Amino acid sequence: EELSEREKECLLLASRGKTTKEIAKILNISPYTVETHSKNIKEKMNCSSMIEAAMEGVLRGVIGSMHQWRRIDTSRM
Repeated sequence: EELSEREKECLLLASRGKTTKEIAKILNISPYTVETHSKNIKEKMNCSSMIEAAMEGVLRGVIGSMHQWRRIDTSRM
């Protein structure tokens, strides 16, 4: 199953070492929503952790494009 755009954003930020609270602040959503996205990401990617999901994201091409890295504004941290 494909990740939603918001799930991709959460995965990308998690792969950059951001915490749940930091991701929530950057995306202007609740930390509980980030946790829900993380749970869905792990289920969809058949992974037991977000670290594993980030690695899987690289392999699947979800993470890796420089365009993706620049797309999310992390200046609100």
